[in-house]
Order: sequence, then C-alpha cells, then structure tokens
Amino acid sequence: MNEYRTPKFNKNTGYLLPGIYLMTIDELLNHKILGGTLQRQKLIKSLKEACEIYWKYGIYEIYTNGSFSTMKAEPNDIDGYLCVNTNSKEFINLQKSNSVWSKFYGYHHEKDKFEMWYKHKIEFYIEPEGENIFHYFFTHSRENIVRGIIKIIK
Repeated sequence: MNEYRTPKFNKNTGYLLPGIYLMTIDELLNHKILGGTLQRQKLIKSLKEACEIYWKYGIYEIYTNGSFSTMKAEPNDIDGYLCVNTNSKEFINLQKSNSVWSKFYGYHHEKDKFEMWYKHKIEFYIEPEGENIFHYFFTHSRENIVRGIIKIIK
C-alpha cells in the first residue's frame, strides 16, 4: 500500500481511501475529522499514552483503524495492531512491564476484550513481523471494501 501524509476519505462509505496514512498524535488531535469531537480527543489522548509506552520499548509499527479511522463523529473505541518481533528483548520486556498496554489477552469473561479496552477504549493486537493477518483484516471492511489505515509516527 502507498503511504500518505494527509488523510482522504471516501464520502460514500466514510472510510479512508486505500493507503497508509502517516500521522503524529498532534496531527490527529488537530485534524478536523479525526480529532474533531470531544470523544475523539479523549480517545487520542489515550492513544498517546499507549504510543509513548510502545515507543519506550522500541515498537514503532503502530496502526489504527476501526470506526476511529472513519468519518464517524463519535467512535466508541480505537482498534489497531502492532507489528513486532515477538522474540525481541524489547517486546519481552514490554510484556513483563505489567502495563495495561502490555496485556494482549482476554480480560473479561462476558466479552473477549483486553484490559486496555476496558480502561481506555483502545485495543491493540499483535502481528508478528512477516505476517499479514491483521494488516489484511484492518484494510478490508466486512463488505470487502478496501480501506486505508493510520500509522502513528513519532
């Protein structure tokens, strides 16, 4: 997929046009759609917290999608994935850190959501380097419409 700096939306579907949109947290906060409501601002502030932890552990491949990456005014949460070397010292140390951002497993017996979702309405999945499972999932809608994703950059 091509990389872009300025998000462009399909006005009919509300999805990002296909591609990877490189954005900083500040760019998200100041974007008229992606940071345009109080709900979105709150989600982005939690996203910032997560990214700062991931960057501390050398994780820079951070992608978001779901309703957050659409024109929907009030998304409920942020979905995303981290592309990581699951055998790296940094990732192992992240998992040992006991941070809410390091718990990539079900937390609640009624819903299979991660603890980070219950506390921050954000859920990141792990995509081991070299695989393409989550990338494909996040770049295609349920109706198989190809859509864009956002890569958070420092």
